[in-house]
Amino acid sequence: MSTVGGGPGWWQASDGRWYPPETHPDAGRPPAVGVAADHATASSPDFGLPPMSAAALAPERGAAPSAGSAHRYGDASAYAPPTGPPGYGPPAPGPSGGPPGWGSPPAGAVPNDGMTAAAGPPGSGAMNGLAVASFVCSLFFFVVGIGSILAIVFGFISLGQITRSGGVLRGRKLAIAGLVIGFIGVGLLVLAVAIPTFLGVKSGAQDRAAQSNVNTASVFALSLYGQNQTFGNEAGAVSALGGGVPSMTFVGDAVGSTDESTISVGVDPGGQGVILVDRSPSGRCWGVLRNAAPSTSLTVDGVQRWPQAGSVGTWFTGFRSTTGSCSADQAVEAPWGSDFPAP
Repeated sequence: MSTVGGGPGWWQASDGRWYPPETHPDAGRPPAVGVAADHATASSPDFGLPPMSAAALAPERGAAPSAGSAHRYGDASAYAPPTGPPGYGPPAPGPSGGPPGWGSPPAGAVPNDGMTAAAGPPGSGAMNGLAVASFVCSLFFFVVGIGSILAIVFGFISLGQITRSGGVLRGRKLAIAGLVIGFIGVGLLVLAVAIPTFLGVKSGAQDRAAQSNVNTASVFALSLYGQNQTFGNEAGAVSALGGGVPSMTFVGDAVGSTDESTISVGVDPGGQGVILVDRSPSGRCWGVLRNAAPSTSLTVDGVQRWPQAGSVGTWFTGFRSTTGSCSADQAVEAPWGSDFPAP
């Protein structure tokens, strides 16, 4: 041992002294991989490094390693990071900060969010079942409209699914056809309900107007009877009513009413009863009978039975005429009651 190194292979122990190579603690060990054999036993017992100067341990930054260092430490490639088969290496960072190794998606690809089909050529996937259901349901619009409503619902849902699939799912034309036919069915259903309802409301309003006309005329006729104690004869009643109710036209019992502003007037032979009949634009005939006093007459013009003969009071009738006009003569044969019958 010595206080000064004796040459290559000598090593310095922790006591500061230098020792020959054969006394090194690692003497006899197999050489380290990648390190020259003549230095395999020359490493330091503390750090496993061969004796060298500080300049060799810490070369100037940026300086290329010397041939001696390559000799001492072996081939530098032994310390390079391990590499795999060709083509393997650190993954490249993805676009726009994406995960490493992710490249740009292929053209036309659609992200799979769990609700959409995998991207592929348009129309390459299965037929959308709801599109078929929409078209089939639309053909049954006459089933209380349920078919049309289901066709519309299924059509909208299927179109959404087909769109989200990127065109992979098929059935767009069927879904559109189901929607169109479904809306047509709903429209026909609305018309089927609305038109009769509208006509019924309109007809009811017309009938009520005709009923109001004969009621108004009968009240005025009764006031004439209070003045004269008779309704007079047919011609006199027609004239008196025309002067008292100028908004209406009054005609004889055989002429008949052809519109709601014209009223047919019939008077019994004894002048104790009067019949007033009006025709509604709906085609319905409405009449009012006023018997002011008991009457023994059972005929009008000698051939027709006077309704409710001998009974004092007011009666109402409603009937349909086959001639297109409504007359007091026709009303004589109609059934009478205590109120207007239902249309």
